[in-house]
Amino acid sequence: MAACQFVTQIARIRHSRAARAPHSPRGNLMSSSSLTILKMAALVCLPGLALGQGRALGPDPMQVFEGHMNYSATAASLLNCVEGTCAGSGNNCAGLSDSTATLDNLPDLPGLRVVHARLNWFASLPQGDAPDTQVMMTPPGGGASLVDADPALSETFDDALDAPSCQLFEFICGIAPDCGFTFMSMHADVTEALTTHRDGGGRLNGLWRVSDVTIPGASDADPRTLVAAAASIAIGGWSLLVVYEEESLPLRRLYYYQGFELISGGERRLHPRGFLAPANPAVDLTICALEGDSGTQGDSVSVNGVEVSDPCNPARNIFNETVNSGRADGRCEQGVRAVDLDTFRLPDALEPGDVEADVLITLPRGDGLLTAGEQVFTNWLLIAFDHIPPSFESIKPEKSANPPSRSAVQPGDSIDYLIVVENTGGDFATHVVLTDAAPPGTTYVEGTTVVDQLNVADTPNGDTPLANGLELTALPGIERIAPAERHIVRFRVTVNDDTLEGTIITNVATISADGTEPARTDPVVHAVGQVPDGGFPELPDQSVADQGPVPTDGPPLLTVDAHVDGGGPRDVGGLALCPLGQSRGDDGLCFDPEAPDQGVVCTVSPDPVCGPGTQMRDGVCVSLCGAGTVWDVACNGRCGGCRAESAPPCDAGGTDDAGCGCRTVGGRSPLTPLLPLALLALWRRRRRG
Repeated sequence: MAACQFVTQIARIRHSRAARAPHSPRGNLMSSSSLTILKMAALVCLPGLALGQGRALGPDPMQVFEGHMNYSATAASLLNCVEGTCAGSGNNCAGLSDSTATLDNLPDLPGLRVVHARLNWFASLPQGDAPDTQVMMTPPGGGASLVDADPALSETFDDALDAPSCQLFEFICGIAPDCGFTFMSMHADVTEALTTHRDGGGRLNGLWRVSDVTIPGASDADPRTLVAAAASIAIGGWSLLVVYEEESLPLRRLYYYQGFELISGGERRLHPRGFLAPANPAVDLTICALEGDSGTQGDSVSVNGVEVSDPCNPARNIFNETVNSGRADGRCEQGVRAVDLDTFRLPDALEPGDVEADVLITLPRGDGLLTAGEQVFTNWLLIAFDHIPPSFESIKPEKSANPPSRSAVQPGDSIDYLIVVENTGGDFATHVVLTDAAPPGTTYVEGTTVVDQLNVADTPNGDTPLANGLELTALPGIERIAPAERHIVRFRVTVNDDTLEGTIITNVATISADGTEPARTDPVVHAVGQVPDGGFPELPDQSVADQGPVPTDGPPLLTVDAHVDGGGPRDVGGLALCPLGQSRGDDGLCFDPEAPDQGVVCTVSPDPVCGPGTQMRDGVCVSLCGAGTVWDVACNGRCGGCRAESAPPCDAGGTDDAGCGCRTVGGRSPLTPLLPLALLALWRRRRRG
């Protein structure tokens, strides 16, 4: 602004001297050189006008849509402009009461349904004028209908120039202008109108018209709009956004942001948030901005440092009065006065798991001599991701030293349940809840619920936290479950002494997550006493009440697989469950050690980073064994374990009975032979993180 003040002061001095010269043939008229200097001052000052900002776009989405859906949008101007006269810059714009735009890229599908439709119209007004809150909308082949703006969705703001800047226009144009402005952006939900039109046989593709709109425009001959004309901040136009769904469409997530703000030359950072970028986060970004100028270079938009552009929108002239959205032929509509509505495909702007974007808008300030400045109104923005939902394979196999599913147990016996929760889908899973209660006829063993290597506190009444649903993604270090990430959950029950012979103990786990249908594991069943002569009957789930059947309509988003007796080794995070009665040797093969530790979980190979008997903790390899103990690879059927330093080395397959002391790892409970499994799963998850 120093240049503005300097040039303006020179012009005023020269004009004052000319006015005081009584015999000057120019008398009180401003000299041509003074007028030229004042025009230069206008060009310097106008780009830096201290205009109001309105409300910043975002940061949280106003609406979120998810499903088999997509969107389309179009826009049109309501201004007819010619070059201004009084300041040598700016535009005189006549406001139009109606205009049309083509929207013809919606798929022609019988089952298509309009999820949301939003009509938006906008204008600059003399300060104090009331916004036009009613317009007419005509769909392709249909009749006009009245549309009322929704006050809860619409935005307006007032602003005014400071006194010195306002006086400058009087010097230039010879008219004392009104220095205040009102800017409006009206929004209306027209979903019902479009649905009614389509249900009646009407088309959504074709020519759309918005009419009966009051757009004042701007003229440098009108004191009320002179500044808007000379400063090129007149706006007028409309946009239409249609979100639709149909089962054959790909799954997508759409995030709609709104914020009506005037940005003058310089940089403006916006931070839309509230989304979750999927594993392969190619994103569609649609921006509706107002008052761009095709003749002004230097304006740009970047997302996380990735500059936005396409053949219709050069990287250094992004706000260039174009609409590249809504056309089946991909046509770029140019010369859409003071309106930009463009969609960009950005394959590399976001990382998997991102929850916020850094959107940088850069506008030229102008120097009054060689480059012009620019102002832009942000209006609305939409971010869309292709969405491959999370999916889980939940396994409830038999546990070590416990009877497998579909075998007999006796009162007082223990049953160890294990669930492997793995996201086999293509997106991050959030709010993942695992529900698994102790089945009737058993009692939960307090303190035995473990997720990976984390002991999870029981409920106040001593029950497993899984009984009422445990949110895995609320546990420390998980937050969300990435594709290919897995977690191991286990707990123990005992068969009640008073459980009658012939009782069938049935246990089923349920997994739910955002964006998925709940799914249940196949039942793990045990017979008390002996297996029924006719085998196990097909029994309903007895462990999760009021759950209802797993939905069968449409493709399931969660798949469930249970490990049953008789199969070969099942890979679990680089480890394997050998068939019951066998263990895994150093050579990676399952064998029968003829020892009590049958069916134990063994490592396929030493930890690839830390080696046997160690784990990765905060980037450092540390021993699994406690003070006074050492790791012995021959313990527990050659699966490895900790023994006292003073004890002799274990023989292959050695156990406590052999004086080896290998049954306890680091002084923990008998459940801890499974600890290497959890540790390796955790290490893999950290590598992926």
